[in-house]
Amino acid sequence: MMVESALEEHQRAIEEAEERKRLEAHFLEAKVEAGGLKIKLEMYLGEGPATDPQLLKIALSWLVQWEELRSKTRVLQDMERQYREVEPRADFDRLQRKFAAVSNSHKQLTMVHDMLKDQHETVLAAHEKVVAERDGLREENQTLRRAATPRPD
Repeated sequence: MMVESALEEHQRAIEEAEERKRLEAHFLEAKVEAGGLKIKLEMYLGEGPATDPQLLKIALSWLVQWEELRSKTRVLQDMERQYREVEPRADFDRLQRKFAAVSNSHKQLTMVHDMLKDQHETVLAAHEKVVAERDGLREENQTLRRAATPRPD
């Protein structure tokens, strides 16, 4: 009998603990819901931290600074995009000077090439004349050797 009464008392204590936990959970849910309703009511009535003038000033100044930052960021991005497409002035001037120097040396080399080409053509023409004269003299020499009478020694 004692064991049964102890078991019943233990069972009753467990059920009371479970009931207490359910009531605490229900109480916490009600408390959270009440807090949400309180915030909604304050917003509806225009009270609470949402209507604090100092907080609103801070929020407005932050918003203005944020907008300025966004516009400056856009301008900066545009400038960076345009700068990537443009050659820097110092590099451009350096490349212009280099181009002028290369262009002048090319003109000089072209003139020297033309002069050497003319000289080469002149030398080739002279060589052809010399070869033709040599061939003519060789033919004349051959003819004279054939026509010459042998002489006794």
